[in-house]
Amino acid sequence: MLQNVLASWGGQLVFVIAGFIMPRMIDRHVGQTALGVWDFAWSLVAYFSLVQGGVVSSVNRFVARFRAANDMQGLNRAVSSVTVILLAMGLTVVVLSIAASLAVPQLLGEQLKDHVADAKWVVVLLGLGVSIQIALSGYGGVLTGCHRWDLHHAINGGGYALTVVAMVVVLQLGCGLPGLALVYLCGDACGRFARLVVAYRVCPGLSVRLSSARWKNACEMLTFGGKSFVTRVAELLMNPAISILIVSFMGPASLALYTRPRSLIRHARTFVTRFALVLTPTASSYQAMHRKRELGDLLVKATMFGAFISFPMMAALAILGGPLLHLWMGPRYAHGSLILALVLGHLGLLFQLPIACVLAGLNAHGRSGLANLAASLCSVSLAAVGLAKWKLSLTTVALVVGTPITVANACYVPLYACRQLRVPFSRFIVKGLCKPLLCCLPFCLCLLGVRALFSTSPARALLYGGVVGGPLLALTYWRWALPHHMRRGIADALLLRKRSALG
Repeated sequence: MLQNVLASWGGQLVFVIAGFIMPRMIDRHVGQTALGVWDFAWSLVAYFSLVQGGVVSSVNRFVARFRAANDMQGLNRAVSSVTVILLAMGLTVVVLSIAASLAVPQLLGEQLKDHVADAKWVVVLLGLGVSIQIALSGYGGVLTGCHRWDLHHAINGGGYALTVVAMVVVLQLGCGLPGLALVYLCGDACGRFARLVVAYRVCPGLSVRLSSARWKNACEMLTFGGKSFVTRVAELLMNPAISILIVSFMGPASLALYTRPRSLIRHARTFVTRFALVLTPTASSYQAMHRKRELGDLLVKATMFGAFISFPMMAALAILGGPLLHLWMGPRYAHGSLILALVLGHLGLLFQLPIACVLAGLNAHGRSGLANLAASLCSVSLAAVGLAKWKLSLTTVALVVGTPITVANACYVPLYACRQLRVPFSRFIVKGLCKPLLCCLPFCLCLLGVRALFSTSPARALLYGGVVGGPLLALTYWRWALPHHMRRGIADALLLRKRSALG
């Protein structure tokens, strides 16, 4: 699990670095409004992934389950059944992409003005990319179901790195947003076909055929995917809907201001997600082997380590997010209050991600998904009313959106998970959350002191925050976060390396 998590983070670093490079490049070469159009197109295209109905999330769970039972015939039936469904869904997304591209001038022509033509091309090209992702996503599920997250993310990160280099070249040549979208489509398609080839090597005996597909298997996987789909709907309903509302009431330039700090939150969340996704096939394997005690321990430890990962990142963004945005995108984007509001609204969502993935491995994630869906509907409704009636600011929109999400994820989901796995809630709180909070407290106090001392110098605040806060957090985590056997293993490895170097 540790190896898979580290591989996931390594692959994610490519997306983090690209997330800092590309918005700045787009803002510099084609302007802030065009950057807002790029963000809007991604928000619109995100809705197309709803077509897959969550069935993609079922692949790695069933692959892990059948491999644990040593049932290759069942594995092939499951993968073949879901691949037939995904191919049909991919064709559906192609039709939706063309329709959405034709509808953009009629719906948002006044807001987009001179960028309507670019928006049409970007929407259709990114939509075609989503269709390929959906059609071939079953093979990525085979890799992760075989616990080969290292290969999955190596392909993902390596392919995206090459794509970003090509996108930078396209911007330098002056091709604009349609050229960026075309490069992204080609790069992502190559990565998806590479996963297809590697999946057959990683899983000997894999055979995806139409004759192996079974309606019963498809229904079982659709039922599982439907529960995951509820959570996915909640996410896709909220974020793209808020983006579209901001474009409609405040314009694409305001969306660019809102999306940059939200992208920082998304990067932090992705690191926690990469850790959490490893838990789904693991929990499924435990369930197949009837190891109930280990499942309860997995829930508590997953929450604890998820909090160890998420708390420092969110604290750093809340305290030093303003200086970071100032250095990254310039003073126009440096809204410290906005990123603080986004952090407060997403903190509860981050620490429950491991809980949701453990529940998904047990096929018990339906109610948590419904809770997130209800919270998202409430957030979008409040934001729509507030923007239409009271002309809310971006910071107030972030607070209004985040409050229902925090209530659902910080209160209901942990209680439900403890009840499902028969874990005492007091044990969950004390071992899962109190220890990470106490370990992160010195780091937070250090960052607050640095921010107060260098309030007028963003560069110095970030520099001294990293120089002082980083080692302090590392020492605290070494002593209190890492298990004793892991500290002992690292110390022994370093000692052996030193002895080897000395001959």
